[in-house]
Amino acid sequence: MNPKRYAAAALLAGLAACSDSGPTAGDLSVRLTSPNTGLERAMLVSVKGRVSAVTVPAGATYAIVFHLFAGDSAHVTLIAPAGQTLPTGSLVRIRVSDVSKAASFSARVLDVIAADYTPLDTTGYVLSVIKP
Repeated sequence: MNPKRYAAAALLAGLAACSDSGPTAGDLSVRLTSPNTGLERAMLVSVKGRVSAVTVPAGATYAIVFHLFAGDSAHVTLIAPAGQTLPTGSLVRIRVSDVSKAASFSARVLDVIAADYTPLDTTGYVLSVIKP
């Protein structure tokens, strides 16, 4: 290999080694496992971690209202239409600055209301934050 080609190859290899893809913004899914599947009409969820937006998954029929707190948390209220209940599985998607850090996010159920408007015990509800 001639010296010019060697220098060019070394330069390209050095640049490739230095390239840093950096954080990748995107959505994480907050998934619900419920001990009372089919009973929940409304739910208040707390998400820990820096979130920039909250949306419902495609096809969802329930409404959400959310508040982003300065710093590292959000509260999300989910409300199913009359005659319906909230699904298990993916409840909401949260927009984050780096999807590779999904493990640094957590969520928990703060309150649950049944279709007949009675409060349900939050024991046994599990929320997980994962890459969709």
